[in-house]
Amino acid sequence: MGLANKDRVKELSTTTGTGTYTLAGAVAGFQAFSAVGDGNTCDYAATDGTGWETGLGTYTAAGTTLARTTIYESSNGGAAVNWGAGTKTLFVTGPASKLGALNRLTAATAANSINHGDNLQTWNWQKTTNSSGGIRITENVASTGGTSTAGIPNQYLLLLDTIATSTASALVVKSQGNYVFSISPSSAQILLKGGSGTAVLSFANDDDTGIGQSGANKIDFYAGGTNVGYISSGGYLSLVSGTTSTGAISWSNGEGFYLAGTDQIAIGLADGLSRGQQYLFHGGSNIFRMTKSAGDAVSHIVEARKSRGELGGPAVITTGDDLLLIRGVGYVGATATWQNGGYIRFDSSGTVTDAANGFAKDIIFGTNTATNASSDSIGVMADGTLKLFKNDSTGAGTALLGTNCPAVTVSAPYTWMKFTSNDGSTVYVPAWK
Repeated sequence: MGLANKDRVKELSTTTGTGTYTLAGAVAGFQAFSAVGDGNTCDYAATDGTGWETGLGTYTAAGTTLARTTIYESSNGGAAVNWGAGTKTLFVTGPASKLGALNRLTAATAANSINHGDNLQTWNWQKTTNSSGGIRITENVASTGGTSTAGIPNQYLLLLDTIATSTASALVVKSQGNYVFSISPSSAQILLKGGSGTAVLSFANDDDTGIGQSGANKIDFYAGGTNVGYISSGGYLSLVSGTTSTGAISWSNGEGFYLAGTDQIAIGLADGLSRGQQYLFHGGSNIFRMTKSAGDAVSHIVEARKSRGELGGPAVITTGDDLLLIRGVGYVGATATWQNGGYIRFDSSGTVTDAANGFAKDIIFGTNTATNASSDSIGVMADGTLKLFKNDSTGAGTALLGTNCPAVTVSAPYTWMKFTSNDGSTVYVPAWK
């Protein structure tokens, strides 16, 4: 229950001692304490014409009593008066301890006032010094024993509440006449000022850095007053900044994503912006391009790694494993499928053993037949030979360059090139060395 002070409430009592008052009925022309409501509290005063006390009393309908819940002041040194025999008068009043707090709101200048109208309190005041405010709610002693239900505390310094059918907002905040935020009357939402193109949720020491809104259905991010990105209703994140010298998404060492030019998105490595080391996605003729500048002769641009295990726990490969496959693929509308074209495949060959000397490696160049069957065409083999494959599904038949030539000697600068045809016959052709 709560505080319920009512106008013109006065009753008599013949209670003695320091206990709860038993009320004996209203004085003519006044209400009884029942107007306060069963279980509610009120600010009261009591006197027998000599002794007196003020306090917070709790009214109970059963027995028509008023308990002395809290004593504010009294003729007994601030303690409950020990009443003797006789009649006491009790009435609802406004204690000085509370009225004084309100009076202090108007103490700054003559222009200040407390006005009452339409059941609303309007407090007007003027502050002319720093470090001062109109209203301050604080504790003298720290609260204890507070709990929460579903994260909602049951102790607070300020509670703003509206009833279920209310159309009023529990809180509206303005600054210099401009709307800042409010609480939605119909839902548990904080409504912020929007569409201003500036940060409205920002930091006290950096008020142009934070979150704001530049238009409908957008959440914008600002840094130093500059819009650096936003989230739109389409569900995507857009980065506004990011140039050839600034990473739009980056790490502290400078590596990250950035805008390298028109229709160009790059991934720059450490020192990449100054040394030209980057992976570039291009919207023009070059779909993907990699660039690396280094002072050594053995630096590589592309390296594909293969293991039979996970990245954190690699395992030895097996004979015949593809190490890298580069393939061109085209879309065929008649079948609504993507079909393979030419390719370059890097293979492991021979017997792969888990040994320090490694394994043999082949490079195979291949094409696809009209029936979309992959066919190896030329191979650069691990033994240093060039291997020509039959253009069929078996891949059988070989030709070796510069080995097993016939006994007929050709004159320099010629040598023999041996070809094996699809039917197994052998052809030797003199070739320029």
